[in-house]
Amino acid sequence: MPSRARDDALSEVVGFVLILGVLVIVMSLYQLYVVPAQGREDEIAHLNTIKDQFVDTKTSMDSLWINNQSGITISTSYQLGTLGGYSSGGGITMPLLSPIGSTARIALNMRESNLQRVENFTITTSATSAPGNYPINFTMGKLAYISDNNYWIQQTYYYQMGGVFLKQDDGITARVSPVLSIYKVGDSQATIRMAAIALRGGGEIGGGTPVRVDTRLMEMPAYKVTSDVEWVNLTVDVANREYAEAWLKVFNDTIRRGNIPDTWWTFGISGDDTRGQAYVNIIGSSAVSTNDVSLYVTRADFAVYLQNVAGA
Repeated sequence: MPSRARDDALSEVVGFVLILGVLVIVMSLYQLYVVPAQGREDEIAHLNTIKDQFVDTKTSMDSLWINNQSGITISTSYQLGTLGGYSSGGGITMPLLSPIGSTARIALNMRESNLQRVENFTITTSATSAPGNYPINFTMGKLAYISDNNYWIQQTYYYQMGGVFLKQDDGITARVSPVLSIYKVGDSQATIRMAAIALRGGGEIGGGTPVRVDTRLMEMPAYKVTSDVEWVNLTVDVANREYAEAWLKVFNDTIRRGNIPDTWWTFGISGDDTRGQAYVNIIGSSAVSTNDVSLYVTRADFAVYLQNVAGA
């Protein structure tokens, strides 16, 4: 038996250590680049689904008040985050190589701060003597889906006054315009047609399970507003200036689509982090001697309920 030490197995040990090191590097690179990319794709796809669901809900709600179907309830199920449907894994290693599922919240008429006022829509006209009609002031309400993403930017989709809005890092935009039309008729007449849509109820549900949103058109007396007036003012009071800027853009886009001359209207905005206000004032071709503005308002009050649905 040889007396000197032998290192015949050294190459096998070194080879195993090198292979193990390569595997660790590959898994680290996979977790660093591939897993976040997959997570972003999952969250983007899920938020696109949420957008489509909000648009479907808006369309269904519109069909109720357009056809005067009070008392009928429509339901939509929203999956809160990707935790329930997009992330996957199994065994020992797969969870390490899969994105972490995100969560989210569904909120109905929840304030963003204690200082925030209730979000209202106010309609005033020159016909101040008409009993029971002017001004019209109602709380719009808001149904919001608030993401808690792990890989993608945070986004909030919300329904308000018949419109679907998207809030993210670079501001707020209307993905679907609220139920508001302002357009020119003939050479001097400006016409405003809108639905005063209000959401009644409140609450918030968070996590990663499905949430069912039930919406019912309430039986409410209609606004008796069909007038030829000198001017009409539309004003929104919302959570902060950022939300007011979104509404100001809605007013501006609506007027531009209706070919209203610049001399027929004025607008403005004010506010800070705890309050925002935007308005548009329609005066028609003359704000002094003629009644050049027509106003038609349809009332639609909805009772909204949130219900947690147990996942599989």
